[in-house]
Amino acid sequence: VKKKDLPFFMKLMDKLSNLKIKCPSPLKSKKGNYLFNLKSKKACLVSFLKGKDKKKLKKKDLYVIGKNIGDDLNEGKMTLPLIFAREHCNSEQRDIIRDAISNKSSENFDQILKIVSETGGVDYSLNRAREHSSHALKALQGLPEGQYKKVLTELATFAVSRDI
Repeated sequence: VKKKDLPFFMKLMDKLSNLKIKCPSPLKSKKGNYLFNLKSKKACLVSFLKGKDKKKLKKKDLYVIGKNIGDDLNEGKMTLPLIFAREHCNSEQRDIIRDAISNKSSENFDQILKIVSETGGVDYSLNRAREHSSHALKALQGLPEGQYKKVLTELATFAVSRDI
C-alpha cells in the first residue's frame, strides 16, 4: 500500500467495521488520527478479529481467510518454518524447497509441508514467536495503562495463543 493511500484504507476499514463486516477496526488517537509515526514510518493500531487458526486448511476455508494455500511459495517467500526446515533436512529435500522458492511454485506443496513438519519448522517458529511475545510484554510493562497498551498487549498475546 502506498503511503498516500493509507488514510483511505483506514477510513474504509473503520466504515466496514461499523457496518458489522468482519474486518479489523483502526483505532484513533486522542487527536482523532488513525496513523502515527513509528521509527520514521507510518503505523496504525487495529482491533482483533475473534477466532483461531485452523490446523489444516481446506479449499472452502480459503474464501474466509483470504489466502490460498501455497501463496508464500508462489511469491517466492522464504518463511521462518521453511528456513528452519531447509537447514535441518537432507540435500534432496533442500533442493525441493530451493526449487519451489526459486521458481515461485507451490507445485510440491504437500512434500514441502511434510518436510517442514518432519523437521520441526512450525514448532521452532512458534517457540521463536513466543520468545518475541514475552519480550514485547515485558517492554510494555513500563507504559501507562490505556487503549494503545491494551491493544499491543492483546496483539503480543494473541499472536502466539492461536491454534495452528
